[in-house]
Amino acid sequence: MIHEEDLPVIRAALDYYLPDPEVLGLVLQVLHFKGDYWSIDPWMYRKATRIIRNHRGTYSTTDGCDFRTVENDQMLKSGKKGCLIKARVFHYGWVKNSQILQRKLAYQRSRHDGEVLSLKEIERRTTFLAQFP
Repeated sequence: MIHEEDLPVIRAALDYYLPDPEVLGLVLQVLHFKGDYWSIDPWMYRKATRIIRNHRGTYSTTDGCDFRTVENDQMLKSGKKGCLIKARVFHYGWVKNSQILQRKLAYQRSRHDGEVLSLKEIERRTTFLAQFP
C-alpha cells in the first residue's frame, strides 16, 4: 500500500527518470507490519522495485520482491538500473488472525520450498510469529 503523502514524490521521480532509458525501475522503501498494525518487522527486506519501465526482458523474481533483466542477472534494486526514491510501501501481508496465518505459512512453505509442514509445526511457527512480530 502506498501512502498518499508519497504520491508527489513518486510523480516527481517518474517525471525526472522518464527521459533516462537506463533507469528501468524505481525502488521504494518497504515497511513490513507483522502480527498487528503497529509492529514493524526490522529483519524483512527494506527496499523493493515497485515501479518498472515497460522493457522487454524485465521479469519478476524472488516471489515478486524485485525484478531482473535478461541482460543482467542483478536485481534492479541493487544495481544501476534501479533508483531508490523517498517513497514508502506499507506491507500488511503478515497482519492476520492466527488461523489465516497458519494457512498462509503452510501454503508458502509448500509452494516455495516444497516443504510440507505438520499441523503441530505450523502451530509452533505461527505462535512464535504472533508473539514476536
